[in-house]
Amino acid sequence: MSTPAQIAANQANAKLSTGPTSGIGKQIASQNSVKHQLTGKGNPALPGEEDAVEEHVQGYFKTYAPVGLPEQDLVRNLAENNWRLQRAHSLERKLHIRLEDLEGDAFDEILRELRRTSLYAHRIQRAIEKNRAELRSMQSERKTAYEKAQEEAILLTQITYSKGQTVDAAKDFPSPERCGGFVYSMPEILRILDREARLEEAKTRFLTAA
Repeated sequence: MSTPAQIAANQANAKLSTGPTSGIGKQIASQNSVKHQLTGKGNPALPGEEDAVEEHVQGYFKTYAPVGLPEQDLVRNLAENNWRLQRAHSLERKLHIRLEDLEGDAFDEILRELRRTSLYAHRIQRAIEKNRAELRSMQSERKTAYEKAQEEAILLTQITYSKGQTVDAAKDFPSPERCGGFVYSMPEILRILDREARLEEAKTRFLTAA
């Protein structure tokens, strides 16, 4: 059986664990960072923000032009985390303003929420940097593979034509995924060859003369 001293201690601890007690503290607790979608994964939209968030995401898709699901996932994560970061910074500004008119327990509760929000902002920023670095690396590798495949396609087309043979693109480039998304197109290869020939002729005529 608990002693009177233990009962008193338990009651005191219970009071400490009930959370904010002031009116403004309870208001902040009811609008904490979790409810502001600063943590977790998935769509960061609050009620009524769905269209704005999707427009924001599509803007990132236009900027980064991802190819394939892995790149698309990274771009969406990058866009959604940037949306979260903007919200975190907005909350930080509001909390700073509220601190100016408070004191005592209310001040301490707002300060704790400000520190918590700043921590979330720091974590989101790190996630953004990680996403951006991974996306940059992935796109760089893809572009390198694409350019290599395109160069090989041009050379194979030239040697095939010089021998009077027919280009077999299906055999030479069977998997676009392994070639950075490159898909053999005879009209496109011929366009590139024509452009290179005209450019070389122009360099010979005008740059050499100069």
